[in-house]
Parts: sequence; structure tokens; C-alpha cells
Amino acid sequence: MVSGVDGYYCDSARKASTLPLAPENDALTEEIRQLIYAKSRNKYRILFAIREDTVFVLHVRHSSQAPLIGEEVDEEEEF
Repeated sequence: MVSGVDGYYCDSARKASTLPLAPENDALTEEIRQLIYAKSRNKYRILFAIREDTVFVLHVRHSSQAPLIGEEVDEEEEF
């Protein structure tokens, strides 16, 4: 996990739902949103899904990494 990111979160699913959709959203049936976390010169995309009142963090990627594609995205996987 990215150091310091554990204290950096949205305090409610309602607030999380206002964050932008992730590029990966188009490839999946479930809505995927992203939060950009910056630490020094590094930026990370925190990908998450919202189910009812719970926010599930799915992946943390460095902003220089390409969006998840193909086999990297497994929408059948339960979280």
C-alpha cells in the first residue's frame, strides 16, 4: 500500500460517489470511480466501487500506469 494513503479517504459513500469515473469504468458492468492521491511528486489512482453504503478499494495504481485492461480486469471476482 502507498504510505500515508490509509488516512486519505472519503468519509462516506455519498461523498465518494461524487468523484469521477475511472477509465476502467467503460469495460465493466459495475461502476468504478477513482480518487487521485498525490504524495511528493508521485500521483496514484485509487480505484474503488460503491455498494450500498460501503466503499471497496479495488486497486491502487501509479498514475503513469496504463488503465487496467483485458485479463487485469476480472469483473466476476467478488470483493
